Amino acid sequence: MISRLKQLSQMNPRSYLVALASNYAVMVVAALVQLILVPVYLATIGTDGFGTVTMIFSLVHIASVGLIWINGGSARVMAEHAAHEEWEQASNAYSLAETIFILYGCIIALLFLVVVGMSDGRLFLFSEQLEAETLKILAPAIALHIILQFDFNFQQLAYQAVKYHWIGNLLQLFNSLLFLALAVPALMLSGELYCVFIAMVVSTLCTRAACWYGWLHVRRKGGDVRFRLPNRESVPLLRRFIGRMGMKYAAYGILARAGQMDALLVGWLGGTHAVGLFALLVKIPYLCVQVIWRIASTAEPYFIHCDARGERQRLIDIYRRGQWITIALSLILGLAFALFGHWILALWVGEADIPQASEAYWLAGMLIVWIGATRWPTRCAYALLKLRSLCIVTFFESVAKVILILLMFDSVNYLAPLWAITIEFMFGILFLYIWLGRQLAAKDMKP
Repeated sequence: MISRLKQLSQMNPRSYLVALASNYAVMVVAALVQLILVPVYLATIGTDGFGTVTMIFSLVHIASVGLIWINGGSARVMAEHAAHEEWEQASNAYSLAETIFILYGCIIALLFLVVVGMSDGRLFLFSEQLEAETLKILAPAIALHIILQFDFNFQQLAYQAVKYHWIGNLLQLFNSLLFLALAVPALMLSGELYCVFIAMVVSTLCTRAACWYGWLHVRRKGGDVRFRLPNRESVPLLRRFIGRMGMKYAAYGILARAGQMDALLVGWLGGTHAVGLFALLVKIPYLCVQVIWRIASTAEPYFIHCDARGERQRLIDIYRRGQWITIALSLILGLAFALFGHWILALWVGEADIPQASEAYWLAGMLIVWIGATRWPTRCAYALLKLRSLCIVTFFESVAKVILILLMFDSVNYLAPLWAITIEFMFGILFLYIWLGRQLAAKDMKP
């Protein structure tokens, strides 16, 4: 597997490996942050509070579905122009997309506040009633978090598109560490739920300010990407974003988000305690999936650059090498968590607070295998605009999972999403991903 990773780096050895290394640095820091924060959450706001935080973050993630069309389209356009060093056009795409991200964040934040204001002391989709004083602080903090997070997410995307992943990753490291430094003492001193989101807002504000220095470095290296207010010249680009390309990205995004509602569904069906147990169980498995996903996401701009230059055979070689790497890594990490997951969680937060069902850890290990092994064809298809085939696979995957969760929840409670993923992959979804991989590595990617 190591030799194949070295071969994969031949797409541009230094830039790809630096990007991948910085991606893994972000993951290590994120893991350490969670290692510290989760016990603090459980000690200060309890399992129910931890479940509430998980549901809010999941809700914010789901709300970003309205940006999928510009998310994928702007990255594609920026990467295409960066491949040919057309920085004026890349700046136009950057400016228009950032404006849309910010405006959309403001709209979602306003809608969120309106919904909360119309409810009786409850957050959207939350059955538990919150104290009025807590809600007065928590709701505005979440609204600000939505706006800032959407904008920062785009900055990460833009750095990746111009192949300066490491700057975006460095900013992510700074954001995570600053959030940790702010959240832990605030929670220990007050024990209030809103401290989490106030710390998130402050850390993201500081990180967004630091983005300016990142783009200054890019310009010094020749990548002259600058923000300018959109004007009439932006209209053709907007038409491209909202045209056929944008609609394809939007269709995939809606389907993908529908399949990522596990925490919200568990919270809706079983309450915050159930979603707290679910979040604790899948925290490490999803971290393992992120390890595998980083290999694919780091390669996305290289896929686009090769596609823009017509280097089809090179694309096929990269795809096949990467697929073998991700499959092998998924099997190793999945088996490791299935065998040692209970012991790891008990060591982390204590035996009393973790799921006790023995099958839970094998199901979580299988999640790593299924999701991890299929991230490579997913990200490759996304980068290369092979969205029709990807939408077909994602549609069946998302619909089947939601239906299975609803049918099984009364029997298996918070384990329903894990059972649903294993059942759907064993009885059809895995074969759809094999079909998608053949589409990418053979027919679609031939000149």
